[in-house]
Amino acid sequence: MKIKTKNDFLSIPFIKKCAFSIVNYECLNNLDDMELLAQLSFRYMLMESIESVSETDDSEIQLLYNDLEKLMKYVILADDFEYAKNDCDVISDEYIHLAGGMFVEPLSRLDLRLLTEKIALQGAGAGYALLPTDEDYEFSQQNSDCNDTAINSEADSFRFNMESIDKVTDCDDSINISLDLTRTDSELIKEISKLLPLWRSELGIEVNKLIEYKGWVHLRKRVIEYKVIPILDVLNYLSLSKLKINTTALLLIVFPDGEKDVFSYNKTIMPFIAKLKSENYRHKAFVEILSNRIGDDS
Repeated sequence: MKIKTKNDFLSIPFIKKCAFSIVNYECLNNLDDMELLAQLSFRYMLMESIESVSETDDSEIQLLYNDLEKLMKYVILADDFEYAKNDCDVISDEYIHLAGGMFVEPLSRLDLRLLTEKIALQGAGAGYALLPTDEDYEFSQQNSDCNDTAINSEADSFRFNMESIDKVTDCDDSINISLDLTRTDSELIKEISKLLPLWRSELGIEVNKLIEYKGWVHLRKRVIEYKVIPILDVLNYLSLSKLKINTTALLLIVFPDGEKDVFSYNKTIMPFIAKLKSENYRHKAFVEILSNRIGDDS
């Protein structure tokens, strides 16, 4: 089914139940940076859940409708929101941390924990966590006859220990490296410059698909100007309900004064929304906001 007009959309029972109105979203302008990023991330997390849910899982679908209703009524998801705020607020001088930037940051304990929980997708330890438990080793040895990737010999153990973790797991477009800070800046820059194209090639990251991050100030301005959050709410509802909408009708819903036309929506707004879907891209915004907060508090 395709929704053809603005009134058709606004007359849908679920939309009326949510009291959907573009005016409700004006409060987003007053959110601080971390709150706005949290609201944005909630929509993309919901989008991913909608894309992965089974059409026959009625109970899960209903839960997704409930989450969408909360967001459209602008009820902040307290647990996740507080986590996002606390991530920013609790870091202070009492925490031991090294300086970091938007693209380069030292590993934290959390990074290390999440990293070691990853499952190797290939190599000598395929199918096991990066740091296998004693039970993993025991299971591997017991099933060595039927498991080509079992860690059951000195040769396998050597291969296992020497494998690059970002090569055998899903690297999420990033890489964990060790830097010898006793070397000069020019030495480090020269070596890294040579290695960058090799790493991208080995990990299958295409340079022409790299997303340029222009900074949070630019990002925030575009999120508000392009009305990304209300658009995501509409798109999430349509996706969850297996509906389509006429682009002109969608624009009248979110831009009732005609600020944007179909051309700008297709060529500017939608590519921007697609860019923001990258969790890695939003993480760069999170790191920048966090760094700014730490700088302001110091």
